[in-house]
Amino acid sequence: MHSLLEACVRSGMSRALRTIAGTLLTFTATMALGAAGPPGSLDPLDRPAVAMKDPSRNVLLSITAAGNRLVAVGASGTIIHSEDQGSTWLQAACPTSVTLTSVAFADGTIGWAVGHSGIILATRDGGITWSRQLDGRSILSALERELGEMSPSNDAQRDAMQQMIDDGPDKPLLEVLALSPNRVLAVGAYGLLLLSEDAGNHWSVRLDLATAAKGKHLYAVRPLEKTLIFAGEAGTLGRTNGFPAELIASTAPYTGSFFGLVSTPGGGIIAYGLRGHAVISTDAGRTWSSIDTGITTSINAGLLLSDGRILLGTDAGEILMSLDSGSTFRPLPVAVPEPVSGLAETSGGFVAVGARGVAHMSLSSARATPRPGRLENLHAP
Repeated sequence: MHSLLEACVRSGMSRALRTIAGTLLTFTATMALGAAGPPGSLDPLDRPAVAMKDPSRNVLLSITAAGNRLVAVGASGTIIHSEDQGSTWLQAACPTSVTLTSVAFADGTIGWAVGHSGIILATRDGGITWSRQLDGRSILSALERELGEMSPSNDAQRDAMQQMIDDGPDKPLLEVLALSPNRVLAVGAYGLLLLSEDAGNHWSVRLDLATAAKGKHLYAVRPLEKTLIFAGEAGTLGRTNGFPAELIASTAPYTGSFFGLVSTPGGGIIAYGLRGHAVISTDAGRTWSSIDTGITTSINAGLLLSDGRILLGTDAGEILMSLDSGSTFRPLPVAVPEPVSGLAETSGGFVAVGARGVAHMSLSSARATPRPGRLENLHAP
């Protein structure tokens, strides 16, 4: 799923963010809620999502918990929610039909969803209703205002900003992180980062991270202690000392793309991605070492269960489990429709989402399957 998304991101954007210069280019944009295009627009950004007979069978890219409710998002502006641990689903009205790539909640009611065309949606009732907070056209308008106020002597920053304007409004956002009911950030193509400190009423576009990441796509961000950990394209791994703060690049033992991050019960963090590769850090993202997952299919999803077990989901519908804080992983004997793009915990099991919609799985009798010659202590508790 991410390899396809990566191709779409590349085809939808030019070299604008690749050539951003300078150490910091930050501007704060005040965006009106519900900004929209001209009346009668055929742009998917302006068209509400179509109500579907069975939305749980649509392409879904991300799932998370909002208190006891599950919320998932995906293609064509699909937003669905479940009140019964994933057994049944209802579709929420969505003001856009662009692809939504990520959803996150700060608590049981306040959350955000992001996607293509720079879209950011917000909810205040646990995912039942959604409103638009930001889109790529609003970003461009703010860039144009900022460019007009910038000093003529600042050639490097002016050139970088002009390139972003020339690139157009389609700037895919690939993950959203809700740090609190007021503080939320989103990352995306070519190192783009958007930050709000006031629940999305105002947004800052952080281009210094694009420079630090050398214009590579950022696919994931997770908090760890007092830092933020970032993962992305072509072996991109980085951390910040606090936030807002400069991105510090780390050396990755693998140069392919990392599509996600998952915390470990011991205070570490795992980055996972292309061709079954996964790496782990136990020192807040300063150093990383490889994990032998035993697979060659791409890993798109990760989940830390409440009992400390870790799950990874793959393009081939495989579910891997770790019982030792991510040091080793073993396959579970479960059949999940491929590919898996998101995971969420339920009572006694988990829900997987992907290109074929929702799959509800039980862990009550699942045991990690030992590999030949490796029989020690592999049973799930």
